[in-house]
Amino acid sequence: MVSSYGQTYRDRSGRGGTQSLGKMETEARTRTEAQEKEIRGLLDQIIQLYQPGGGFGKGTEVMLNRQKEKDLGSATQGLISSGLFSTTLTAGLPKKWEEEVGMPSRLKLEDMRYGALSQAVGQKAGFVERIQNMYPDYGMIAGLQAKASSAPSNAQMGLNAFGQPMKNYGIYGSLL
Repeated sequence: MVSSYGQTYRDRSGRGGTQSLGKMETEARTRTEAQEKEIRGLLDQIIQLYQPGGGFGKGTEVMLNRQKEKDLGSATQGLISSGLFSTTLTAGLPKKWEEEVGMPSRLKLEDMRYGALSQAVGQKAGFVERIQNMYPDYGMIAGLQAKASSAPSNAQMGLNAFGQPMKNYGIYGSLL
């Protein structure tokens, strides 16, 4: 029985043989391509999440809008209580809130988004760069098999199955 990559079988004649190298290559290529496709898909999902219009930061935007409504309501109520509601101060409240709270928060969110997007694109580029489609070198394998088949066996070298020298007991074997 001959072993190649740890896989052996007996053919119909009972002799040992190796699994077809072409079949091994096809199986390896199929597994590699499936893994590559899965990883690319995951990286694409991450990239889509961080792209403008993606899901990143949606919750923060909702919270900012709610906070704006609350803050503007409180400020308006304060102006009404003090009798200044009909003045130009009321019209300037939304702009002032955006300058002091809204825009700085949105800019921080965009910085985070683009940083994460840049990192995700870099990870995908690194993954693609590291892909090496290495498959069996048939010339090298055939040479190794030829060398292995021409190498003397343990019995030819006077060694037992454990690689130890065999004892010579003469024609009477182990009886003496």
